[in-house]
Amino acid sequence: MIRLYIHDIARANLLGRKDPRSIRKWCDRNNVLIVDDGTNSFVNQADFEIAYNKPITEILKKQHPDDWEQHYRYYNEGNINGLIRMRHNNHPSPIRPVNDININRVKKYVPGTQSSKKLLKEFLNG
Repeated sequence: MIRLYIHDIARANLLGRKDPRSIRKWCDRNNVLIVDDGTNSFVNQADFEIAYNKPITEILKKQHPDDWEQHYRYYNEGNINGLIRMRHNNHPSPIRPVNDININRVKKYVPGTQSSKKLLKEFLNG
């Protein structure tokens, strides 16, 4: 068990609170056991992290019921590439052929210089 002392939580501002009393209240509301060892109070680091990350895990369970644990692992590691790969695998975006792209919005553009006019004319006429 790794101990996480209340005064260290306050000093690191992990909960956005610096007062140990408010940290104790947060722990009580989130069912994190506080242990007094005489002069200091501490919580189990694993219990604290589970309670702290509970809102994130609940969202991930709803969004990715089959592989939320892997999403959570990548999230904790800061592995952006892994998250992008997993989201792409779950929801591959269709690739549209160039012919399907609507260029009507390009026709609304009014070029200001002669070179812009020439470039737009070449683009639209192929």
